[in-house]
Amino acid sequence: MKTIDLTLTGSNEPITVIVQNIKTVKDQKYNYGDNYTIIEFIGGDPINVVENIEIVKKLINS
Repeated sequence: MKTIDLTLTGSNEPITVIVQNIKTVKDQKYNYGDNYTIIEFIGGDPINVVENIEIVKKLINS
């Protein structure tokens, strides 16, 4: 089972994500200028991470 390590927004808490559970990955820009990556899981709630979407995609595909 492949996992990747990311950082939650807001708390800067490190998390480990199981790649096989990821449904979609998308980019979100907020009005105050911050960019986050939203990860939606199969059968679960989405999370926001501080890593750029390109970095997340690279980690998933490596």
